[in-house]
This record gives sequence, structure tokens and C-alpha cells, in this order.
Amino acid sequence: MLKLRPVFLVITLSCIGMAMWGCSSKKMEVFPAYTKSSTATPTISGRLAYNGNYDYLPGTIAKAENGVNITYKTEVEYNSTGQIGDFFRAFIPTTIVGTPIGSKGLLCGGVVTIVCADGSERKYSAASSIRKSTSIFEGSDMTALRREGLLSVRENLESQMSNDTILLGRCMQPEE
Repeated sequence: MLKLRPVFLVITLSCIGMAMWGCSSKKMEVFPAYTKSSTATPTISGRLAYNGNYDYLPGTIAKAENGVNITYKTEVEYNSTGQIGDFFRAFIPTTIVGTPIGSKGLLCGGVVTIVCADGSERKYSAASSIRKSTSIFEGSDMTALRREGLLSVRENLESQMSNDTILLGRCMQPEE
């Protein structure tokens, strides 16, 4: 009978570990759909209006003093749903094995507006949505999710702009 205790303990701990690992989930969607490019080389240059973190600026944009004006704006919206209060968590026995106690999410968006030397305008936009279930074992740190969302927006915009290199090249040429 004593020989079964270690086996029972290992099985119990394995089940608890699998439950904690399986109860946490993260879902991310990016709009519009895109294929990730290997490297982003500058495809447009101009006077840049952007006050955010340059880690989130698409690599297809470069600063220059010419007749092109580039504006980049990002926005993040936070959302949390179904959070169970601390008092009530004490009465739910399954929270000890990591069952979700709610979810947190955010929506990230970015828009690049390019006003060409001839006055024409070109816009690129992208958005990403992330939803993550939370448990008592996971902190409510949204910084990592925000960074992941803004980087996916950046990659999406880089992909769109890389596919538009001919039009962007014409944009930088002054009208004759």
C-alpha cells in the first residue's frame, strides 16, 4: 500500500500541471491577413510625424527632408471581461489548479498616411486583436500583449508597403 503513494502523487501532480497548462489560452488575430516578410527595407522616405516608440515604426519608412509627408498613428484599446473578484475566488476550488478566472484583451491599430510630392495620398492600416484567459497563476501584465500586438501591426504594415514599392517609388518623384 505504501508503494502506491509515490505513483499516486506523480499522477496527481501531472494532472494538476496539465490542467494549469491547458486552462490558459491566448488567441491573436491580425487584419488584414498578410505574409511576413523576411526583412523590411525602407521603401518610402519623407518628413515623419510620429511621437511613439520607434520599435513600433514600420521599417519601410525612413526620415528624409523631401516633398513627402508621412504620418504614423497607433492606438491601443484595453478590455477585460468576466474577472472574478478575490473574495469569490476563495470559494471556487478549481482555481487552485489554474482554471480561468476571466479574460483580458486588447485591440491594437496603426495607420500610415503618406502625402506624396504631387499631393496624392496613400493610406495603409492594420489591426490586431489579442484575447488571453487569466488564472491565479498568471499576472495581469498587459505590457507584453501590447508589445506583441503593436509589433504584429508593424509587420503587417511593412508587408503592405513592401507589396506597393512601385507606387511608393513614384510617390517620392516630384511631378514633372
